[in-house]
Amino acid sequence: MGKTQLVRRRKLGYLLATMKHALLAIVALSVPPSILSGAPEKLFNGKDLSGWKGHSKFWSVKDGVIVGETKPGNPTKGNTFLVHQGKAVDDFDLTLKAKVTGNNNSGIQYRSKLVNEDNWVVSGYQMDMHPSQNYLGMMYEEKGRGIIAQRGQKIKVAADGKRAIVGDFERKKDIKLGEWNTYTVQARGNVLTHKVNGITTSEVVDEQKAKSSLSGILAIQLHAGSPMKIEVKDIVLTRASKKVAKKKPSKGEAVVHPEGFEVEKIYTVPKGQQGSWVSMAIDDKGRLYCSDQGKAGLWRITLGNELKVEKVPAPISGGQGLLWAFNRLYVCVNGGGVGGHGSGLYYLTDTNGDDQLDEVTPMRGLQGGGEHGPHAVVLTPDGKSLMVLGGNHTQPPKPEIYSVPKNYAEDLLLPRMTDARGHARGIRAPGGWIAHTDPDGKEWNFYSSGFRNQYDVAFNAHGEMFTYDSDMEWDSGTPWYRPTRIYHCTSGSEFGWRTGTGKWPAWYPDCLPPTVDIGPGCPTGVMSGLGSNFPADYQHAVYAFDWTYGTIYAIHLAPEGSSYRGVKEEFVTGVPLNVTDGVIGKDGNMYFAVGGRGTQSALYRVSYTGDASKDRRFPDTKAHQALRQKRRDLEQYHGKAVAGSIGKVWSALGHEDRFIRYAARIALEHQPVSDWAAKALNEDDLQTSLTALLALTRQGDASHQDALLDALSQLSPGAMSEAQQLEALRVLSLCFIRMGKPDIATAESVIEAISPLYPAKSDALNRELVDMLVYLGDPDVVAKTVPLLSQEAVGLEEIEFDDELLKRSGQYGNTFLNQKSNNPQRQQIHYVFALKNVSEGWTPELRKQYFTWFAKARNFKGGASFGGFINNFRNESLAKVSDAKMKAEMDALSKAPVRLVPEGYGDARKIEVGVLAGMKFDKKELEAKAGERLAISFTNNDPDGLMHNLAVIKPGTRQDVLEATIALGAKAIEKNFVPDSPALLGSTPQVAPGRRFTLSLTLPAESGDYEFVCTYPGHGQLMWGTLKVK
Repeated sequence: MGKTQLVRRRKLGYLLATMKHALLAIVALSVPPSILSGAPEKLFNGKDLSGWKGHSKFWSVKDGVIVGETKPGNPTKGNTFLVHQGKAVDDFDLTLKAKVTGNNNSGIQYRSKLVNEDNWVVSGYQMDMHPSQNYLGMMYEEKGRGIIAQRGQKIKVAADGKRAIVGDFERKKDIKLGEWNTYTVQARGNVLTHKVNGITTSEVVDEQKAKSSLSGILAIQLHAGSPMKIEVKDIVLTRASKKVAKKKPSKGEAVVHPEGFEVEKIYTVPKGQQGSWVSMAIDDKGRLYCSDQGKAGLWRITLGNELKVEKVPAPISGGQGLLWAFNRLYVCVNGGGVGGHGSGLYYLTDTNGDDQLDEVTPMRGLQGGGEHGPHAVVLTPDGKSLMVLGGNHTQPPKPEIYSVPKNYAEDLLLPRMTDARGHARGIRAPGGWIAHTDPDGKEWNFYSSGFRNQYDVAFNAHGEMFTYDSDMEWDSGTPWYRPTRIYHCTSGSEFGWRTGTGKWPAWYPDCLPPTVDIGPGCPTGVMSGLGSNFPADYQHAVYAFDWTYGTIYAIHLAPEGSSYRGVKEEFVTGVPLNVTDGVIGKDGNMYFAVGGRGTQSALYRVSYTGDASKDRRFPDTKAHQALRQKRRDLEQYHGKAVAGSIGKVWSALGHEDRFIRYAARIALEHQPVSDWAAKALNEDDLQTSLTALLALTRQGDASHQDALLDALSQLSPGAMSEAQQLEALRVLSLCFIRMGKPDIATAESVIEAISPLYPAKSDALNRELVDMLVYLGDPDVVAKTVPLLSQEAVGLEEIEFDDELLKRSGQYGNTFLNQKSNNPQRQQIHYVFALKNVSEGWTPELRKQYFTWFAKARNFKGGASFGGFINNFRNESLAKVSDAKMKAEMDALSKAPVRLVPEGYGDARKIEVGVLAGMKFDKKELEAKAGERLAISFTNNDPDGLMHNLAVIKPGTRQDVLEATIALGAKAIEKNFVPDSPALLGSTPQVAPGRRFTLSLTLPAESGDYEFVCTYPGHGQLMWGTLKVK
């Protein structure tokens, strides 16, 4: 072995082995429910404490700032508060700026109670301003449940008070408590979100109704103890408007939900004559154009007291995109065939001045058709060019320029399984796409890709483009199911749709995340509210049309960094209401069409009759504008090599804004690799290095692999967030996918380093780790993974789709409704997907457990392909069993009826046990009767994210059992750290964070002080309790 390779192996081993000390919080976007807000209220006048009350000896106003201060000679005996005297807060957004000095902490109380007016003592929810980075921005309940969620955690508190980690947030950036920071509290029902400087620090879903609060006071805390000072200014409260009960439309009726709007049907299309309309445009005179999906042609509608509907003379139809611009009507044909005009982009003109469009001019043919064929054509905000869309069954339009780097690929570490029913089996990257072209269609730029079937785009007031991408409803219930989504489509963007099981997760750094997930649906038109006479919030909304569920969503865009967070609101609904496309008329009203797939078509108008408010729920700021401009400056280097650009984009590779990092990387990838490879390999900054190495895996070749692994090994793992660890794993994966599988020695060194990290504390890390360990051939991966197949998710995988929405479509909605009756365990399915590739490392007992899972999985509900996927996994797994007798036994086992509850335990008494911080069970003592049957439901909700089990043992045997665990030695992993001991009455496996296992156990007839203990090495000395059997 060469010296360089040996050094690389050691460094890589060090990097990956020490990653386990750096498991911080993964970025997880939180989207509050769709409630619009009232006008902002300023709660502090900058002059005095009007509207606030507290001990005057502690609180004052100095230089326009509220100051609360304790001193050695003026301490407070207990926590005291400055209490706002306005009406109670329910659902709201609160922002303020604050800084805390002194060795102490403070906080923002909300939905709280004043329990002692003499001393201004408050109880309730608190956003903590704490000197420890682990607690800054956390959720604390004053005089209640204490710490509910630490910084970086998303916690679900169940009705019985049990807590589960259901998500993680980025926490790599230190916040300096003694400097001015912006604190935000968002409360929506039982979802409570804390942010510091725009970054989410914690979120709680509080379902413990006995202790939760939906309304209460606001207050600022002054903490007892060491002298301290809290300074506060710029306090702004925005109350959420109360939700109005949704109007339920009668069959065939459209209903608009926000107050002040009206909707009316203005035209019913003669079905046999004018077709079924799927696209719309508006010309300079305010006339509408609509196209039939089939061969009935194009139609012009002149609005007025009586509508005038005329057929367009030009011989063309099947336009799924229409646009009036440059005194032409552009038509993007899907299929078509009328007049010989098949799939492609055309424009129509009036050749003789009679105000009739009579000539068709081809611009560029497009190879694609059907429902995933060519779609919309849209004018860019500058009015100078066009955007054209194609679904994932449409070939790229032979572009002259590629903003999306041309070497797109599937980039999958493990073999993909295509759809079990055959859909899109031959479809490969780049998937659905968006291209930019000039008015005459001479030069095309491949602008954005990685969609399934995005039908349309719209631009907001900032000139940013958004689309609404479809789901694959047959995938529902699987870990690769992606709901319909709104995407912010920036230059060079990739969104990772790959067919079958291959869809990229949102944490991959080589794709961009959704703006908001919508849920199941069938996306059609997308339009902007700009130009309407609607209230400001609705003028600035983007409207997304869902054909299947008869819904037009208003998507309200909240600036976040250089991108946005979306908040969805149901704007118009109906059953059926097969919405297809819409425009804003010259009169300021919205016009939309229904139709498609040969259904009855009609034209509707939405008007606003109330007082149009100019207030914005999500105003733009100079900081957001500057970040967007920075991203756009980087995008000018996309699609071309520009001398001197590398130095200009390099610093942005490490920017904290994901969209800016992405734009910088795409710019870098368009420059010659030889000009920047060495710089990437020698970069010292952690985030810059990760981004640059990602670019090198995509644009380099096999000759770069050794040097790339050397560079990866030199990163500082102690500074990595979990998001960065996921990024490092993706870089490692691409290094192997694109540059070749590692040699045996390198593979072994990686296995040795990362195997101790698995299982990890998050689903995301576990998916990436199990895939990598399977790919590299880790001999322990089967023994570690099979026990996870018996552990249920706690809050992580619950379906949260709106039942009322699903009921609007019996055909598709019932599929999702049925999942609620037996929710599929998506993480377990991913583990099975990975393990089906493994031939070695199986014991008879592990095989038995694995194939028993398939019998259990028959109870899961999912989409049309769900059962087929599971059965194909089973067949692939059986194919790897070489012994014929064993194969037959496993085949029978996988088909056998399975008991979800062991025989005889249907009436067993249920006992619930959870985990507290510091390696402790949440119950020190349990009681039971001799001979009693128990179902001990053990939930690993450890806030520290460690693995634990619960073993019930005989009295006085704890040390013996723990020593027996240590004595397992190399067998410990295979035995799941549970020894074969006569003292052991029963045990759960090692349960992963956020998972639950139910231990069914019959107690001995002898009474006594039995014990329950965690047998994981190093845990049992602290983590144990007494089971008193009487």
